[in-house]
Amino acid sequence: MRGQGYDGASNMSSAVVGVQALIQKEAPLAFYVHCHGHCLNLVISKSCALPQVRNVIDRLQDCCRYFLSSPKQSGVLELIVTHNVQDQSKRRPLLDLCKTRWAERHSAYQHFYQAFVFIVEALELTGFKHHLAKYGDMFADWDSASRSVAQQILASITSFNVIIVFLTVYQFLSHLTGITVKLQKSLLDIVEAHEMITEVARIYQRERENIDSSFGPIYTQGVRLGEKIGTTTTMPRITSSMGISRETWQFPS
Repeated sequence: MRGQGYDGASNMSSAVVGVQALIQKEAPLAFYVHCHGHCLNLVISKSCALPQVRNVIDRLQDCCRYFLSSPKQSGVLELIVTHNVQDQSKRRPLLDLCKTRWAERHSAYQHFYQAFVFIVEALELTGFKHHLAKYGDMFADWDSASRSVAQQILASITSFNVIIVFLTVYQFLSHLTGITVKLQKSLLDIVEAHEMITEVARIYQRERENIDSSFGPIYTQGVRLGEKIGTTTTMPRITSSMGISRETWQFPS
């Protein structure tokens, strides 16, 4: 039994001039199926196209690139992490956010979350020369451009709204951890794959039906994380187009 499955790009899936057509010339019964892992990525990509989510992801991407693009900048973060985390196995480097495999971004989000407080301190040290008494003046000498960029990134990732949106994305994408890898295993049978997908669908259905209780812990976690970096709880900016009045908006208790 033979089959073929990949993304929906015309050069691959076209039954006339695509790879599908070429394979079926050799194996007429190798029917084409749009890769379900790719479909999952498309669904997540569409969900993350919401302006609030897209903006937060862009800020995280800018932050990760800032540290990953320079040995000196990554050295600041490494110094702070090493100083505060004694167990080497718990020191996680920042990861660049994958542009195509959305379901695999969870690892990058996890590393960012675990290092968030240290990232803030690194940006404060670079941008404002804070924490020199704690970490020394090894990385105190920065040009004005580097300080300006650090200040901008610091402001962009420490607002309460950004923290809440990030934690929400982090929490809800966690249910997809590893599923794309498991679905691509050559020995995975169709029954097991169906069971895995059905279970994830049930989880999201329960989350949707109990959104208040699901969001409560996320909000509480956001408040605690904000307190660690000195960010105060603020009312989100709500416009009339959202159809929500400030009088009726309530945060979870």
